[in-house]
Amino acid sequence: GRDQRAIVACLAGFAAICAARGQVASAVRLCAAVEVLLRTFSASLLPADRQAYDRNTAMLRSQLDETTFDLAWG
Repeated sequence: GRDQRAIVACLAGFAAICAARGQVASAVRLCAAVEVLLRTFSASLLPADRQAYDRNTAMLRSQLDETTFDLAWG
């Protein structure tokens, strides 16, 4: 429900904060947690939150090589 969506949105926000602070690996791990929770809760982010999350994830992916990103994501 709404509580689950709020939890996921907060984690996505924490990921954005980590990314802004240059804590790329932490941000990637938080993004991975968001994905797991979205599946686990069968939840979705609000459209604006989803756009920000997708943008942030793409930016993080562009900062790391594929192997490093995958290791942090895993």
